[in-house]
Amino acid sequence: MQRRFQFIEERELVEIAQLGSAEACEELVCRFRGATVLVAQQIVGSAEIAQDVAQEALLCALRALPQLEDPAKFGGWLYTITRNRARRIVSRERRSEATEDDQLERLMTRHVGEHADPLDAVLLTETQRTVRMVLCDLPPEMQIVMQLFYYEQWPVAQIAEFLSLPITTVKWRLHAGRTRLSRRLSALLEEN
Repeated sequence: MQRRFQFIEERELVEIAQLGSAEACEELVCRFRGATVLVAQQIVGSAEIAQDVAQEALLCALRALPQLEDPAKFGGWLYTITRNRARRIVSRERRSEATEDDQLERLMTRHVGEHADPLDAVLLTETQRTVRMVLCDLPPEMQIVMQLFYYEQWPVAQIAEFLSLPITTVKWRLHAGRTRLSRRLSALLEEN
């Protein structure tokens, strides 16, 4: 299904949403849902709670959209809302444990087809589990950049805007993350 606002630039899409277009709001949710879940999950540590936090943050942002003065800053504004909501949840529920079922796992395994060769599926799942394990060993600031770039397939400029970072910092984190990931995976292969 073709989305009407799929190819509209983000700033213009925010302006249309500010005028009350439900379709533009839906497109904003489509574009930013995955990223808000990743940000929330990094803070709360649970995929289920992160889904709830992301939904709350998106609803809050859409309700407050008319108050946003600069539509070009929507991504950074949403990031701040998401981060603050997630921190509030963590401070409120310090004693709760994270669930095992997490978003990254679902993102990695959703590409395994139903008709795939069982051996290929097992190998793919094991490789994804290893990559996930190594990715979790990276510092959080590298994790979020790597996840947005590889799993959400966001361009560097969009990641920089969303995280309110210079493009050079995002590029450096991607480079450093890939280097660390590669070294650790090579070491694991040598061990096995």
